[in-house]
Amino acid sequence: MTVASFAQVFHNLWKNGETYTGEEPEYGREVMALEIAQKVRLIRVPPYVKTADAMPMLRSSAFLEVGQEGQILDRRPANYWAVRFKQGAYLIDGADLEAV
Repeated sequence: MTVASFAQVFHNLWKNGETYTGEEPEYGREVMALEIAQKVRLIRVPPYVKTADAMPMLRSSAFLEVGQEGQILDRRPANYWAVRFKQGAYLIDGADLEAV
């Protein structure tokens, strides 16, 4: 975002009495309304997953299966969610999850 467009966003928000959340709208992607502690089901397994640890690590997703259920721990930028499965906690794209 350029400085001019950033200033325009703040001006429009101020004019409408809104506050800036820091998140830009995602165009062309469906963003699901998921919540922390919600149960979710994996509808597509990505080839690799990143662990949701303080020091993340990239792992093969061979241990995950379509239909496996987990619980949301946290939301991350770009519609990624930290999800606890029985094998551990991983960052999963929101497009790969559905609410149970």
